[in-house]
Formats: sequence, structure tokens, C-alpha cells
Amino acid sequence: MSTPASFESTPAKSSVPAWYPELLASVSTEVRSAFPEARGFSPRNLRYMKSFAEAWPDFPMLQAPLATLPWYHQIALLEKLSDPETRLWYAASVVENGWSRNVLAHHIEAKLHEHSGNAITNFKATLPPSGSDLAQQSFKDPCVFVFVAMTGKTNEGELEGQLVLHVEKKPPPSSPSIWAMRSRA
Repeated sequence: MSTPASFESTPAKSSVPAWYPELLASVSTEVRSAFPEARGFSPRNLRYMKSFAEAWPDFPMLQAPLATLPWYHQIALLEKLSDPETRLWYAASVVENGWSRNVLAHHIEAKLHEHSGNAITNFKATLPPSGSDLAQQSFKDPCVFVFVAMTGKTNEGELEGQLVLHVEKKPPPSSPSIWAMRSRA
């Protein structure tokens, strides 16, 4: 995967003329005065709209998962990913799994697309369709232990010790425990 492509880091911004921010502010003001009930036309949002159009110049939007995503999900995809295929993978995953923007951002940072569903199995050949899909799904969710204080190559004993330490930590008083949240459901 390539480096993140936020508006601030795109090559287009470095070649933006000095008058461009003023133009955006002017267009923003004109659109808001012409359509006072409309929202979302700040100069910043106009920059995102331009980035979006540049990211997908010839893309058939109505036939893709991108067409169903909320705007802030679109912004997260634009800011955090530069590869169109990777963006589409995450967009399809958002639609399929109903992720919030924060969950999407977490999965992008954890590089979920690099290690999701890569287990080689014989489930499709040996199980009925409903069972093979369920069994394959169990291998799709990777274990990403970003909270574990370990770096480099580790062994199972060290990992188990770190996981036990993490589980034994008491949550801060302001946050409910996982058990309290489950009992409410």
C-alpha cells in the first residue's frame, strides 16, 4: 500500500496557485448565499469534493459501494489511502459490515486488507455452502494485538503473558467494562 493521500500531502496542493484559497472562499460564500438551506459547502468541504473528483475521475459511481457511503467515510478513504483498489476494498467492507467511520479508520490503520481472509482452506470443497461460508468467515477476522507491549519476533508464552496483563487491567472509572456493556444488550 502506498502512503496516505490526505489533501495536505497530495501533489496537487503544492501546485495550487496563491489565489486558490480565496477562490474557494468566494465560491463557498456564493453557494451558501444562493442556497441558504443547503449545508456542506465550506471551503474545506469544497477541497474534499475536488479531491474526491480527482480520485475517481472515470469511475461509474452508481454501480459501486462508494455510492452508498456517507460523506465522512469518503473523506476517511481519501485522507488515509491513495490506492484506488484498496479504497474500493474498504468501501465494500464498510457496506458489507456496516462499519462506523471510526471502525473504518481503525481497520485502515491496522491494514486489515493485507491480512483478511487469506487462510487457505478446503471448506468450499468439503462443506455445504452455508457451512463453508461460516467456517471461512471464522478465519477472516485477524488477531491484531496493537495494545500488547511487544516488538519484533515473539513467542507464544510472551504473547500469552502480555494478553493476561492486558485483560487484568481495570478499566478507568469513566468507561464501562465489557461485561457491563454486554449485559445491557
